[in-house]
Amino acid sequence: MALDPKKRQKKLAKRKAQRKEKAKKIVVQQQQQATYEAHRFAIAAHYPIHQCMSNVAIFAGGMGTVILSRRAPNGDIVMGMFLLDTFCLGVKSAIARVLLPYEYDEMVSEVRSNELLQAVEPSYARKLVESAIAYAATLGFKPDPDYHAAKELFGDIDANECADQFTFGKNGKPFYVAGPLDSPLKRQRILSTLEKNCGVGNFEYLAPMEGLDYDAFDDDDNFDDLEFVGGDDEEDDDLNPFVRQRE
Repeated sequence: MALDPKKRQKKLAKRKAQRKEKAKKIVVQQQQQATYEAHRFAIAAHYPIHQCMSNVAIFAGGMGTVILSRRAPNGDIVMGMFLLDTFCLGVKSAIARVLLPYEYDEMVSEVRSNELLQAVEPSYARKLVESAIAYAATLGFKPDPDYHAAKELFGDIDANECADQFTFGKNGKPFYVAGPLDSPLKRQRILSTLEKNCGVGNFEYLAPMEGLDYDAFDDDDNFDDLEFVGGDDEEDDDLNPFVRQRE
């Protein structure tokens, strides 16, 4: 028996309304999730500090990690990790994560395998990170986008409580060291930005030779196959630990 046209239309309208209501609920859920994601690290800023560490050679080598972590009421560790380029780019990368304690310990151990970390005051860590960003901004560079989530963990930590003064760049100039994973296009974009904001001759950079096998080096190598561009041709022993650290 065929369904009465009016009843059929009413049934279709009801289904359409149900689909529309379901779609609205999904949108609301997505908005709520986005709001939570945006604020969960700000909420975590009220948790007690678990650890605060920085690379001891962050200025000598030009590159190093800063870690600030907080312990959540359920035992999770909320971590902000910042890779700083103190010679040029500021916050080169950042991570904001909620981890189980063993996951956090594994990540810190991985960093320690390449860097010497020391405990620092939270005010020192915040001032260091924000000062690196301010320096990079004068050169035309913005921090890694993930910094905006990770920075929430600083909360009400007062950078002004740190009396340390930081000097960025190398020998008074910005110094860009191209990493082995930096594409030629990325290198050129960075160099163009430096030329625009600093002027030709007012910065230096170090570029790896094409086809260089980084895995072939050991601690006794002097990286003679690295091409130093923009400064004096004299050998600079300070470059070696920096290049190894950037790997």
